[in-house]
Amino acid sequence: MMQRILITGSSGFIGSSLCAFLKTKGVPCLGVSRTQNNDTDILVKSYKDVIKYNDGKTLLINLAGNNSDINDNEIDYTVALSNEFKSNMIFMSSAQVYGHSFNKAVDENEVLSSLSQYCKSKIYLEKVILKNNGLVIRLSNIYGKGMSPNNIFSYIHDQLMKNNKDIVIDNIDAVRDFLYIDDLCECLYKIISGKIENSILNIGAGIGTDIKSLFQYICSSLGIDYNDKNIISNESKNDKLILDIKRLSGLYNWVPKTSIEKGIDQWLK
Repeated sequence: MMQRILITGSSGFIGSSLCAFLKTKGVPCLGVSRTQNNDTDILVKSYKDVIKYNDGKTLLINLAGNNSDINDNEIDYTVALSNEFKSNMIFMSSAQVYGHSFNKAVDENEVLSSLSQYCKSKIYLEKVILKNNGLVIRLSNIYGKGMSPNNIFSYIHDQLMKNNKDIVIDNIDAVRDFLYIDDLCECLYKIISGKIENSILNIGAGIGTDIKSLFQYICSSLGIDYNDKNIISNESKNDKLILDIKRLSGLYNWVPKTSIEKGIDQWLK
Protein backbone atom coordinates (compact mmCIF):
# COMPACT_ATOMS: atom_id res chain seq x y z
CA MET A 1 0.00 0.00 0.00
CA MET A 2 1.10 3.57 -0.63
CA GLN A 3 2.56 5.41 2.33
CA ARG A 4 -0.24 7.99 2.28
CA ILE A 5 -3.56 8.49 0.49
CA LEU A 6 -4.90 11.87 -0.58
CA ILE A 7 -8.60 12.01 -1.43
CA THR A 8 -9.83 15.08 -3.30
CA GLY A 9 -13.52 15.93 -3.03
CA SER A 10 -13.62 14.72 0.58
CA SER A 11 -16.63 16.89 1.39
CA GLY A 12 -18.75 15.02 -1.16
CA PHE A 13 -20.80 11.85 -0.73
CA ILE A 14 -18.25 9.32 -1.98
CA GLY A 15 -15.19 11.24 -0.77
CA SER A 16 -16.42 11.63 2.81
CA SER A 17 -17.58 8.00 2.94
CA LEU A 18 -14.24 6.74 1.65
CA CYS A 19 -12.22 8.90 4.07
CA ALA A 20 -14.21 7.62 7.04
CA PHE A 21 -13.95 4.01 5.85
CA LEU A 22 -10.19 4.07 5.25
CA LYS A 23 -9.55 5.66 8.64
CA THR A 24 -11.41 2.79 10.33
CA LYS A 25 -8.99 0.46 8.50
CA GLY A 26 -5.99 2.37 9.82
CA VAL A 27 -5.05 3.67 6.38
CA PRO A 28 -3.12 6.99 6.55
CA CYS A 29 -5.34 9.20 4.42
CA LEU A 30 -6.03 12.91 4.17
CA GLY A 31 -9.23 14.41 2.83
CA VAL A 32 -8.78 17.39 0.53
CA SER A 33 -11.60 19.78 -0.31
CA ARG A 34 -12.45 23.36 -1.17
CA THR A 35 -15.22 23.12 1.42
CA GLN A 36 -14.58 22.57 5.12
CA ASN A 37 -16.34 19.66 6.81
CA ASN A 38 -15.51 16.83 9.23
CA ASP A 39 -13.59 14.92 6.55
CA THR A 40 -11.56 17.89 5.30
CA ASP A 41 -7.98 17.57 6.54
CA ILE A 42 -6.58 19.90 3.89
CA LEU A 43 -8.58 22.94 2.80
CA VAL A 44 -7.53 24.29 -0.60
CA LYS A 45 -8.59 27.15 -2.83
CA SER A 46 -7.66 25.18 -5.95
CA TYR A 47 -7.07 21.46 -6.39
CA LYS A 48 -3.82 22.36 -8.10
CA ASP A 49 -2.59 23.14 -4.57
CA VAL A 50 -2.52 19.37 -3.96
CA ILE A 51 0.60 19.14 -6.13
CA LYS A 52 2.80 20.38 -3.28
CA TYR A 53 1.82 17.33 -1.20
CA ASN A 54 3.27 14.88 -3.70
CA ASP A 55 6.35 13.20 -2.25
CA GLY A 56 6.56 10.37 -4.78
CA LYS A 57 5.00 7.88 -2.36
CA THR A 58 1.55 9.42 -2.01
CA LEU A 59 -1.45 8.00 -3.89
CA LEU A 60 -4.07 10.47 -5.10
CA ILE A 61 -7.69 9.34 -5.43
CA ASN A 62 -9.45 12.07 -7.39
CA LEU A 63 -13.12 12.32 -6.41
CA ALA A 64 -13.45 16.06 -6.95
CA GLY A 65 -15.73 17.24 -9.72
CA ASN A 66 -19.28 17.64 -10.91
CA ASN A 67 -21.45 14.58 -11.55
CA SER A 68 -23.29 16.09 -14.50
CA ASP A 69 -21.08 18.79 -15.98
CA ILE A 70 -17.32 19.29 -16.34
CA ASN A 71 -16.03 22.82 -16.80
CA ASP A 72 -12.65 24.00 -18.08
CA ASN A 73 -11.34 24.50 -14.55
CA GLU A 74 -12.02 20.86 -13.66
CA ILE A 75 -10.28 19.68 -16.81
CA ASP A 76 -7.33 21.97 -16.10
CA TYR A 77 -6.67 20.82 -12.53
CA THR A 78 -7.29 17.14 -13.33
CA VAL A 79 -4.69 17.25 -16.12
CA ALA A 80 -2.25 19.09 -13.83
CA LEU A 81 -2.70 16.51 -11.06
CA SER A 82 -2.27 13.63 -13.49
CA ASN A 83 0.93 15.13 -14.91
CA GLU A 84 2.28 15.41 -11.36
CA PHE A 85 1.14 12.16 -9.70
CA LYS A 86 1.28 10.05 -12.88
CA SER A 87 0.97 6.33 -11.96
CA ASN A 88 0.09 7.28 -8.37
CA MET A 89 -3.33 8.60 -9.33
CA ILE A 90 -6.77 6.98 -9.47
CA PHE A 91 -9.32 8.87 -11.55
CA MET A 92 -13.05 8.39 -11.11
CA SER A 93 -14.81 8.34 -14.44
CA SER A 94 -18.40 7.33 -15.08
CA ALA A 95 -20.28 4.44 -16.63
CA GLN A 96 -22.14 7.10 -18.61
CA VAL A 97 -19.30 7.07 -21.16
CA TYR A 98 -20.73 3.77 -22.46
CA GLY A 99 -24.12 5.23 -23.30
CA HIS A 100 -27.29 3.19 -22.72
CA SER A 101 -29.56 0.54 -24.25
CA PHE A 102 -27.28 -2.51 -24.04
CA ASN A 103 -28.67 -6.03 -24.08
CA LYS A 104 -25.72 -7.33 -22.06
CA ALA A 105 -23.39 -6.21 -19.31
CA VAL A 106 -20.72 -3.95 -20.82
CA ASP A 107 -17.03 -4.59 -20.27
CA GLU A 108 -14.11 -2.18 -20.42
CA ASN A 109 -13.55 -2.80 -24.15
CA GLU A 110 -16.98 -1.52 -25.18
CA VAL A 111 -17.05 1.26 -27.78
CA LEU A 112 -17.70 4.52 -25.95
CA SER A 113 -20.47 7.03 -26.48
CA SER A 114 -19.56 10.70 -26.77
CA LEU A 115 -23.04 12.13 -27.26
CA SER A 116 -22.87 14.57 -24.36
CA GLN A 117 -20.19 17.12 -23.54
CA TYR A 118 -19.91 15.51 -20.10
CA CYS A 119 -19.00 12.15 -21.66
CA LYS A 120 -16.59 13.77 -24.10
CA SER A 121 -14.78 15.46 -21.22
CA LYS A 122 -14.63 12.25 -19.18
CA ILE A 123 -13.24 10.33 -22.16
CA TYR A 124 -10.61 13.02 -22.73
CA LEU A 125 -9.51 12.94 -19.09
CA GLU A 126 -9.40 9.13 -19.13
CA LYS A 127 -6.89 9.31 -21.98
CA VAL A 128 -4.73 11.76 -20.01
CA ILE A 129 -4.73 9.50 -16.93
CA LEU A 130 -3.89 6.39 -18.94
CA LYS A 131 -1.09 8.17 -20.80
CA ASN A 132 0.44 9.00 -17.41
CA ASN A 133 0.08 5.34 -16.32
CA GLY A 134 -2.71 6.01 -13.83
CA LEU A 135 -5.83 3.97 -13.09
CA VAL A 136 -9.25 4.89 -14.52
CA ILE A 137 -12.36 3.66 -12.73
CA ARG A 138 -15.74 3.76 -14.43
CA LEU A 139 -18.33 3.95 -11.68
CA SER A 140 -21.90 2.75 -11.78
CA ASN A 141 -24.67 4.45 -9.78
CA ILE A 142 -23.53 4.73 -6.15
CA TYR A 143 -26.14 5.13 -3.43
CA GLY A 144 -26.36 5.18 0.35
CA LYS A 145 -26.42 7.46 3.36
CA GLY A 146 -25.23 10.97 2.59
CA MET A 147 -25.92 10.88 -1.13
CA SER A 148 -27.19 13.94 -2.94
CA PRO A 149 -31.00 14.34 -3.02
CA ASN A 150 -30.78 14.58 -6.81
CA ASN A 151 -31.25 10.88 -7.61
CA ILE A 152 -33.97 8.36 -8.41
CA PHE A 153 -34.00 6.95 -4.84
CA SER A 154 -34.76 10.32 -3.27
CA TYR A 155 -37.16 11.22 -6.09
CA ILE A 156 -39.33 8.18 -5.33
CA HIS A 157 -38.92 8.51 -1.56
CA ASP A 158 -40.00 12.17 -1.52
CA GLN A 159 -43.19 11.41 -3.44
CA LEU A 160 -44.02 8.54 -1.09
CA MET A 161 -43.43 10.75 1.97
CA LYS A 162 -45.93 13.25 0.56
CA ASN A 163 -48.40 10.36 0.41
CA ASN A 164 -48.91 10.91 -3.30
CA LYS A 165 -51.27 8.45 -4.91
CA ASP A 166 -49.62 8.97 -8.28
CA ILE A 167 -45.86 8.36 -8.38
CA VAL A 168 -44.21 9.98 -11.39
CA ILE A 169 -41.11 8.31 -12.85
CA ASP A 170 -39.19 9.37 -15.95
CA ASN A 171 -38.84 5.90 -17.49
CA ILE A 172 -40.27 2.85 -15.76
CA ASP A 173 -38.37 0.53 -18.12
CA ALA A 174 -34.90 1.91 -17.36
CA VAL A 175 -32.44 -0.62 -15.89
CA ARG A 176 -29.40 0.52 -13.92
CA ASP A 177 -26.46 -0.93 -12.01
CA PHE A 178 -26.76 0.28 -8.39
CA LEU A 179 -23.85 -0.23 -5.98
CA TYR A 180 -24.06 0.48 -2.25
CA ILE A 181 -21.48 2.94 -0.92
CA ASP A 182 -19.97 0.50 1.61
CA ASP A 183 -19.23 -1.98 -1.18
CA LEU A 184 -17.50 0.74 -3.20
CA CYS A 185 -15.34 1.70 -0.22
CA GLU A 186 -14.38 -1.93 0.39
CA CYS A 187 -13.51 -2.31 -3.28
CA LEU A 188 -11.29 0.78 -3.32
CA TYR A 189 -9.61 -0.42 -0.13
CA LYS A 190 -8.74 -3.70 -1.85
CA ILE A 191 -7.39 -1.87 -4.88
CA ILE A 192 -5.07 0.41 -2.90
CA SER A 193 -3.97 -2.54 -0.75
CA GLY A 194 -2.78 -4.42 -3.84
CA LYS A 195 -1.03 -3.57 -7.06
CA ILE A 196 -2.61 -0.61 -8.82
CA GLU A 197 -2.96 -1.33 -12.52
CA ASN A 198 -2.45 1.15 -15.35
CA SER A 199 -5.80 0.29 -16.87
CA ILE A 200 -9.54 0.85 -16.88
CA LEU A 201 -11.77 -0.93 -14.38
CA ASN A 202 -15.55 -1.09 -14.10
CA ILE A 203 -16.88 -0.86 -10.56
CA GLY A 204 -20.52 -1.70 -10.04
CA ALA A 205 -22.86 -4.35 -8.74
CA GLY A 206 -22.68 -6.27 -12.00
CA ILE A 207 -26.46 -6.76 -11.98
CA GLY A 208 -29.30 -4.58 -13.14
CA THR A 209 -32.36 -3.30 -11.29
CA ASP A 210 -35.32 -1.91 -13.20
CA ILE A 211 -36.91 1.25 -11.83
CA LYS A 212 -40.24 -0.43 -11.12
CA SER A 213 -38.50 -2.96 -8.88
CA LEU A 214 -36.56 -0.15 -7.21
CA PHE A 215 -39.88 1.57 -6.46
CA GLN A 216 -41.27 -1.63 -4.97
CA TYR A 217 -38.19 -2.18 -2.78
CA ILE A 218 -38.42 1.36 -1.39
CA CYS A 219 -42.13 0.90 -0.67
CA SER A 220 -41.49 -2.40 1.11
CA SER A 221 -38.72 -0.90 3.22
CA LEU A 222 -41.06 1.93 4.25
CA GLY A 223 -43.95 -0.45 4.95
CA ILE A 224 -46.04 0.97 2.12
CA ASP A 225 -48.24 -1.19 -0.10
CA TYR A 226 -47.02 -0.35 -3.60
CA ASN A 227 -50.22 -1.82 -5.06
CA ASP A 228 -52.03 1.21 -3.63
CA LYS A 229 -49.90 3.51 -5.74
CA ASN A 230 -50.33 4.44 -9.39
CA ILE A 231 -47.04 4.69 -11.32
CA ILE A 232 -47.00 7.28 -14.08
CA SER A 233 -44.05 6.94 -16.43
CA ASN A 234 -43.16 9.94 -18.57
CA GLU A 235 -41.82 7.56 -21.20
CA SER A 236 -41.22 3.87 -21.77
CA LYS A 237 -38.13 2.91 -23.70
CA ASN A 238 -35.23 0.49 -23.64
CA ASP A 239 -32.61 2.20 -21.49
CA LYS A 240 -30.27 -0.34 -19.93
CA LEU A 241 -26.74 -0.07 -18.54
CA ILE A 242 -25.14 -2.82 -16.44
CA LEU A 243 -21.40 -3.11 -15.86
CA ASP A 244 -19.39 -6.27 -16.40
CA ILE A 245 -17.13 -6.49 -13.32
CA LYS A 246 -15.36 -9.79 -14.06
CA ARG A 247 -12.00 -8.10 -14.67
CA LEU A 248 -12.17 -6.25 -11.37
CA SER A 249 -13.25 -9.35 -9.46
CA GLY A 250 -10.43 -11.40 -10.96
CA LEU A 251 -7.74 -8.85 -10.17
CA TYR A 252 -8.77 -8.01 -6.62
CA ASN A 253 -10.94 -10.92 -5.48
CA TRP A 254 -13.86 -8.60 -4.81
CA VAL A 255 -17.60 -9.00 -5.18
CA PRO A 256 -20.31 -6.70 -3.80
CA LYS A 257 -21.98 -7.98 -0.63
CA THR A 258 -24.99 -5.68 -0.32
CA SER A 259 -28.18 -6.56 -2.18
CA ILE A 260 -30.32 -3.70 -3.44
CA GLU A 261 -33.01 -4.55 -0.86
CA LYS A 262 -30.52 -4.51 2.04
CA GLY A 263 -28.87 -1.34 0.73
CA ILE A 264 -32.21 0.47 0.61
CA ASP A 265 -32.99 -0.64 4.18
CA GLN A 266 -29.63 0.71 5.37
CA TRP A 267 -30.09 3.96 3.47
CA LEU A 268 -33.52 4.56 5.01
CA LYS A 269 -32.57 3.75 8.61
